[in-house]
Amino acid sequence: MERSDEGFPVQQKIQENYLKVDVYYQTFNVRSVSEVPQYSGDSLFAALGGALSFYLGVAIVIGFELVELFVLVFASIWSHQTQSPKKSFMKNSDALENNRAILKAQ
Repeated sequence: MERSDEGFPVQQKIQENYLKVDVYYQTFNVRSVSEVPQYSGDSLFAALGGALSFYLGVAIVIGFELVELFVLVFASIWSHQTQSPKKSFMKNSDALENNRAILKAQ
């Protein structure tokens, strides 16, 4: 008989360190699982096409909304830059007469 590193026979080492398990089935029923495709090739492409067209439509609407936002922002900035400064409440001739009256009163 062969001997292991420790000097014991290999068969004795196996008997001491290994476990034998017997498995018994209660019933011999077999459960079978089969996979069936939910979509055929045509219906798969139709479903993908529908989803892609929906997302493309949403992306186009968002694109137009962004363009509208930029146009409104630039129009607002441009209109504030081109407006003339507010006119004073008095005309220049009225202001000149007002200044003369103040100088005469002093």
